[in-house]
Amino acid sequence: MPVDEGLSAWNAATLGLPVPSTQVRRFTWPGHGSSKAIFMEAPSDLWLSAAHNEVLGFIYHYRLISYRRQASGLRRRRTMIADLAGVKNLGLDAALMLTAEYHRNCIMWSKERRPFIVDQTWPRPIRDVFRSLGLYNLVDAAAPADLDDAAEPIDLKLVPFVSGEKVEGEIADQLIRQLSDVAGATPARVKVYAGLLEAIKNVRNHAYPADAPPRIDPVLNRWWGAGAYIPSKRQLQFAVYDQGVGIPATLPKKSFWEAILQMTKPERTDADVIEGAIEYGRSQTELEERGNGLWTICDVVRELKGSSVRIVSGRGEVIWSLGRPVSKKNFVNPFCGTLIEWTLVLPPEDERGAIA
Repeated sequence: MPVDEGLSAWNAATLGLPVPSTQVRRFTWPGHGSSKAIFMEAPSDLWLSAAHNEVLGFIYHYRLISYRRQASGLRRRRTMIADLAGVKNLGLDAALMLTAEYHRNCIMWSKERRPFIVDQTWPRPIRDVFRSLGLYNLVDAAAPADLDDAAEPIDLKLVPFVSGEKVEGEIADQLIRQLSDVAGATPARVKVYAGLLEAIKNVRNHAYPADAPPRIDPVLNRWWGAGAYIPSKRQLQFAVYDQGVGIPATLPKKSFWEAILQMTKPERTDADVIEGAIEYGRSQTELEERGNGLWTICDVVRELKGSSVRIVSGRGEVIWSLGRPVSKKNFVNPFCGTLIEWTLVLPPEDERGAIA
């Protein structure tokens, strides 16, 4: 790939996004001695819902520094470290995105050059969350020693990160079992399974086309997933994320594209297109009595009052829930892949009955 072409595409995607602060600092890692690295400061709200542009700018610039030297053909690559010392609020969405960046670095580089986790200054709750999500295991890094100390209990249970390359029912089933472990019997298990598989299928079949625009970072045909449960709210969240081209970019190649266009206004946005694909899938389901694409993903929340599914892809965001108008947002900058996040409000355990 021509370097200039990749950098031009990066500049176009990130135009106007906040640029995180960086510092070159020396750090010491047991067994590796002392070295210099680029520390990039994460936004205080590392949570896509609260600080969309700041999180997106952080992820894009993390990629730039991690891979620009490689794209430019330079031999040496300075170590890149995410500095989470100033993070006050952490969302499952951004945690999943950052973990995917760490994991991709681990796959791309040899063991000696894998990304370091320098977390001595991270707030204790942030370290606890990433430990419970399995970041240290996923990237094969040592967890900080003081994490064995007693910590204040938090109203949150977490499901560790999983990642895969294929449409694997076994991994989806594993994630559902883990969700049930933290939240108790999960209603609509069959629909949850179908929704997860559909999200993974989107990654395998559409997220990484061979004719995708050039990038400065390597493309890995992978997806990442994780979950969290808040007992006091009976709220279960789980998400699937990929680093592909995005749903709006792939829909024009579908046989049903013309049908989607008929469901959107002429000045359609990416959010309109995503909504149109959901409505098309629902109409096909009603006609053919079978799930279809994005509607299968949304159908997970249909029987649980107050639940919703959020789809962030391209320049659009759509939140679908039963009995409420579809919430849509459009952004200036394209998202760095596709994020599908379900939020289920579960009934009390004694009212859940058997897992469907």
